[in-house]
Amino acid sequence: MALLCALTAASLVVTPPMSQFHTMERFQITCPSASWTFHRITDYTPTPESCRAPWGTPRGASCIVKTAMVSSSGQYWCQDPESQCTERVNITVSYSKVILRTPVFAVNEGKKVTLKCSYKASDADPARSDFNASFYRQGEFVGSSPGGEMVLEAVSPDDEGLYQCEHVMKHVRSPQSRLSVIRRVVPQPSVPPTPALPLTTPSLRPKGFPLPRLLCSLGLFLLYTLIMCVAVATYCKWRRARAEQKQDYVNVSLRTIRDC
Repeated sequence: MALLCALTAASLVVTPPMSQFHTMERFQITCPSASWTFHRITDYTPTPESCRAPWGTPRGASCIVKTAMVSSSGQYWCQDPESQCTERVNITVSYSKVILRTPVFAVNEGKKVTLKCSYKASDADPARSDFNASFYRQGEFVGSSPGGEMVLEAVSPDDEGLYQCEHVMKHVRSPQSRLSVIRRVVPQPSVPPTPALPLTTPSLRPKGFPLPRLLCSLGLFLLYTLIMCVAVATYCKWRRARAEQKQDYVNVSLRTIRDC
């Protein structure tokens, strides 16, 4: 049963940094620090086991596999005292004379990646890549190289998949090896906030009626009213004076008549 732990951002290191190895080759897994514990599970040991003889040699924060065997194939990871774990890596060790060395971790979109076809005639012979190799993705031919390498200058998600290589002269094809690509995160354009509408007092003026014109009309109206008031007051005063003058004339006439 696998250990339960939370995934952390810390990462282990695989040396050399590849996911496939020939038998009898050496590789090393290094944890973030010596306080972390090393774990692996394989088809032969489905229960997690720590680095130990005869297959592994612990050294500080590392576990060294000096002579890889097919039984070394499996998942490897590290765990800290707080039960946080690194990402698990899949290591494959093959009896095949031809293997394809691909990055052990997923690579970022846009990065340069080299896929290397490796041939080893026997356990005692060194691995070589100086031969004509053909490369396949998902079983379909994607290219060839006289130097045993296929270079992807800028990987994209379309390059993900299971790859194989073939020694053209020996007619031997490698086991499948997975290439994973981390998609580039494209920042989304920020949407500016909608400005708040200003609070306004409902206008009493007619819609579409200019304010200066309204003020001018109001001024003329007030001036006209004032003139009318003055005119009416003047007329009333004049009429009152005339009435008084007429009354005085009548009184004088009556006195004159009495005297006669």
